[in-house]
Amino acid sequence: MNDTKSLLIYHDYAEQIEALSGDECKILMIALINYSKFGQIDELHGAAKMAFIFIKQQIDRDAEKWEKTRNNRSNAGKRSAEMRANIQQTATDNNKGEQATTDNQQNQLNSKSNSNSNKEKNNIKKESESKPRFTKPTPQDVDEYCNTRSNGISGQHFCDYYEARGWILSNGRKMKDWKAAVRTWEQNNKANAPPNKPQGYTYGGEHGGDKDGDSS
Repeated sequence: MNDTKSLLIYHDYAEQIEALSGDECKILMIALINYSKFGQIDELHGAAKMAFIFIKQQIDRDAEKWEKTRNNRSNAGKRSAEMRANIQQTATDNNKGEQATTDNQQNQLNSKSNSNSNKEKNNIKKESESKPRFTKPTPQDVDEYCNTRSNGISGQHFCDYYEARGWILSNGRKMKDWKAAVRTWEQNNKANAPPNKPQGYTYGGEHGGDKDGDSS
């Protein structure tokens, strides 16, 4: 009946207990314990029975009071547990929200970085594509160009000269415009040719000091 593992004895019981003999007092205490612990009502007689009825009412009130206290404690414990769970869930949700925000910001930064990187790659590619690639001329190409300028430079001599040097100019750079080099040879010929030489005199390349002029 009562799971408090205790039996309260009040001073108010003194009057009923003092009227009992030693054996009756012993029988009463056993009966009170059985009732408090198991809800069992022992058979009593006389003054012991009267005392039991009086004390039993207090035992019942104490049991009811204890049951209310236990329920209140249980409910308070449940509310506290629910509150802790709510706080923990709120913290978890907030962390997830913050993490989602952080992830979104990081994704935006990565996307922006990738976009900028792609733009840079495209710009480099466009710049590379926009720059004309050097194509070695053939002796015929050089002859045709030199004929239009009537400079007398041999296309075969020009190509052999630069082919032997890997099409590298005197400044150590790769040739980018062979026509500019032809024009430089032309100027060198005019500057270094002996007087009274007939038209068509070839004096380019190493004879002209290899001042190529293609500095691009």
